[in-house]
Amino acid sequence: MPTSAMQKQGGRVERREMQLPLKASYYLTHNLALQSSKDEIKAQIGSQGRRCKGKEYNTALVPFIENEWDVEKARVNSDSLDRMIRRLIRLNEK
Repeated sequence: MPTSAMQKQGGRVERREMQLPLKASYYLTHNLALQSSKDEIKAQIGSQGRRCKGKEYNTALVPFIENEWDVEKARVNSDSLDRMIRRLIRLNEK
């Protein structure tokens, strides 16, 4: 996965975000998935032809999100994810 770094995104304040040349989901389906050594990942997630996502995109990502992804580690590398989580917590407290 790409690293994160401080960068400006439409404002004056620099924030920590992943360094992606494209929108995250597009980068995942058109670059990262197609570079995978696992043919299953390429088939499930990788974009084929003009489609924007592989036909099993959601089916493939849900187990990863539920079993592997660590939201606490991810929010350290993404200020936008951290802000969204904090907003959801505040909404839940109301």
